[in-house]
Amino acid sequence: MDQFQKIKERAQLDRLADYFSDVEEDFAKNKEKDLYQKRVDAAYERLFDQLSQLLRTDVRDREDLCSVLADFAAECQESYFRAGMAVGYQICRNLDLEYRKIKEEDAFWDRMLQVFDKAENAK
Repeated sequence: MDQFQKIKERAQLDRLADYFSDVEEDFAKNKEKDLYQKRVDAAYERLFDQLSQLLRTDVRDREDLCSVLADFAAECQESYFRAGMAVGYQICRNLDLEYRKIKEEDAFWDRMLQVFDKAENAK
């Protein structure tokens, strides 16, 4: 299964409810932004450390290599952003469909109650 399909499947409402219940507090306290930045910084540090070990030179001093890595990371970030937008659209669509189902069920019960009320009033 490709990665985009996996991401799309994670946009199902029941899975989102579990996810948001876990991160709701962090998001409300604006910790999510700090966590994101720390993860990105840590990922770059791991990448530079591993490349430095492999190449036996400090890659942080090599501007050309850092530029190539930054371009790669920017392209990945853009891809993930677009995937996030697609998933966000899917989430909105799923929520809208669920809302419409609830509204139809409510409308059905309202019609049933009206029928019963008319029947009772006719007695």
